[in-house]
Amino acid sequence: MKTLILFLPLTLFLFSSVEAQEAFKDLQSRIVGHWQSDLASLKNKRGHGESMVYESLSERIKAEVDEAMASREFFFSKDGGFAAKWIIGGNVVFVDGTWYAGEKESIMIEIQGVKSEYLVHANGPDGLALIPQRARHGLVHELYFSKKKE
Repeated sequence: MKTLILFLPLTLFLFSSVEAQEAFKDLQSRIVGHWQSDLASLKNKRGHGESMVYESLSERIKAEVDEAMASREFFFSKDGGFAAKWIIGGNVVFVDGTWYAGEKESIMIEIQGVKSEYLVHANGPDGLALIPQRARHGLVHELYFSKKKE
């Protein structure tokens, strides 16, 4: 009986550890690659408040916001490297950092010492939605991407 009492927690620990490793591998296999912003999904899934703010912008600012969102690309490498680029006001912006799987279906992206956690959801057959897990300021909160075919 003592052996069973000692063996049971060890078995549960090993099982949960193997399960966590499998979940990490699954998440990693889904996220590694080159992702292009999905502007149509982003516009379709804006909240009411975000839509009202967007509609109140001048046409020039709307065009810059659309350009920044449509041009956004994320790169997740298998070794944990992360990079993003987009165009705003005609200028290319590039940032790089690291990423890793977080709890459950989330990832952490770290850029210049700032960590951001995102829940990861599917967005159609080849799409990805990243939902930030902390309050965001600005017009765009949830990010939608399509896997870029190389």
